[in-house]
Amino acid sequence: MLLAGYDSITWGGWESHVKYLPEEKQKHLMRYFDSSDLDKIKKNPLEEIRYFSEGAREVCSILGLAYPVEMEAAVTWKRLNSSTH
Repeated sequence: MLLAGYDSITWGGWESHVKYLPEEKQKHLMRYFDSSDLDKIKKNPLEEIRYFSEGAREVCSILGLAYPVEMEAAVTWKRLNSSTH
């Protein structure tokens, strides 16, 4: 998501594009690769949703798009009411 708002190069894969993000955004993006421990990630999915939301809201603002609050609410509701968590 952050690459959509801050991408400044036209070549290479995402791993190249990340290197050209502002340092603060690199850290935000790398948060998604913080843990390969799926159990740790599953323990607090709402934290992951909130973290993704921060980046998504920022990029929507940069691109002049309305952020789909209703969609985020639906995803959060579904996760909270899922019988699989």
